[in-house]
Amino acid sequence: MNATITKAKDADDDSAAKLQARLKAMGRNTGAFQQKVDLLFTMVDNCHKRRAKEVQDISSRDAQIAEFQGHYDTLELEHEKLTREIEFKREKRDRLRETTRIGAEGLSQLVKFVDATKKYTAYHNKATTSDLTTKSLSAQRGYSCKPGSTASHNPSNRTPLLEQSMFFTKN
Repeated sequence: MNATITKAKDADDDSAAKLQARLKAMGRNTGAFQQKVDLLFTMVDNCHKRRAKEVQDISSRDAQIAEFQGHYDTLELEHEKLTREIEFKREKRDRLRETTRIGAEGLSQLVKFVDATKKYTAYHNKATTSDLTTKSLSAQRGYSCKPGSTASHNPSNRTPLLEQSMFFTKN
């Protein structure tokens, strides 16, 4: 039994020696591991800082987006208002064009009517004036020179008017 215990002790000593050798080898690598841990810690710290910065950037961009959205909504309302105003003005323009066209047609008819009335009035004015002149002269002379009048007419006497003229006197 002692022999088995001794074997077990030798095995424990061997494993302890191996463990010590491994720990010693690891001790040499501890500096490298510590550097790696430090780098990893720095990387994690940088990642946290970058994340915090990005979250802050996102919140500022969200605020900008909200501001731009409000400005966009305002512009969209103004656009709708201007579109309605343009439509109203186009309808008004069309109504005014139609009214102007109808008015122009009416004015054209009025000008034609006035022109025809002017010609008619001018003709009748001339006829009335010439009739007045003819009748005034007939009244002054005492007879009419128109065909069918009862004035004395002597074909042999070719100058009956000269005999009765006020410029020529009888001797």
